[in-house]
Amino acid sequence: MAGFAALAGVRTPLLMMSAAVLIAAWAMWWHKRTAACEPDKACAVPNRKSRSLALLIVSTVLVLLAGVWSSLEPTLMKWVS
Repeated sequence: MAGFAALAGVRTPLLMMSAAVLIAAWAMWWHKRTAACEPDKACAVPNRKSRSLALLIVSTVLVLLAGVWSSLEPTLMKWVS
C-alpha cells in the first residue's frame, strides 16, 4: 500500500493523462462507428462494439470518480462512521 502513497504526488498528471486517453478512445470509437464497413470484417461484429462501449463507459465513470474523490471522501466518511 505504500506504493499508492507515492502516486498521490502525481495524481493530477495521471488524471489528466487518463482523461486525454479516454478522449482519444471515445474519438476512435465514434469514428469507427460512423466509418463504412464491409461485410465479414471485424468492424461488422456488433458484440465488439457493445463491449468496447461498455468498457469506455466504465473507464469514464472511474476516471470521473477519481477526479471528484477528494470532495466525496469526507462526506462518505461521515456517512460511514
